[in-house]
Amino acid sequence: MMSGMQKNVRKATREAGAIVILACLLGFSYTAFHGKGLFSSNHDGTPARSGQPAPQRITYVEAMRYLKEESALFVDARHGFDFQLGHIPGAINIPLAEAESLLPVIASLPKMTTIIVYCDGQECNSSEALAHMLIANGCTDVKVFVGGWNDWQRYAGGGK
Repeated sequence: MMSGMQKNVRKATREAGAIVILACLLGFSYTAFHGKGLFSSNHDGTPARSGQPAPQRITYVEAMRYLKEESALFVDARHGFDFQLGHIPGAINIPLAEAESLLPVIASLPKMTTIIVYCDGQECNSSEALAHMLIANGCTDVKVFVGGWNDWQRYAGGGK
């Protein structure tokens, strides 16, 4: 025979289990509805954007080719302080944190030019977010330099 305390523990365990299952179902429903997480159409960890092409991701070698050919505009998504300390030669600074207030600058960018966005490196998502913002504002050829400033310093020996 079970004591009253054992019955209460079993009841609490069942209720906690039901809450956990309900929370998981709600979480999966939310991410499926918004196309995030497991339900993202971009299986590289970047958020899916409905009706918007994903920016191409490029390496240091590809970024260097664009720089040598002078065939792309480089956009640094890092904070202005970091940009002042060093950046890829010729890059302009559009910090993600200030992008909303810099919409006139974004609107003035050449829409048909290749734009390469970078930030600190693979652990930084600012370049991805800014790239999506540029695409949403009509830029047609936007790429993300995945290795960013960290790779640039490692392989090219710095910038400005």
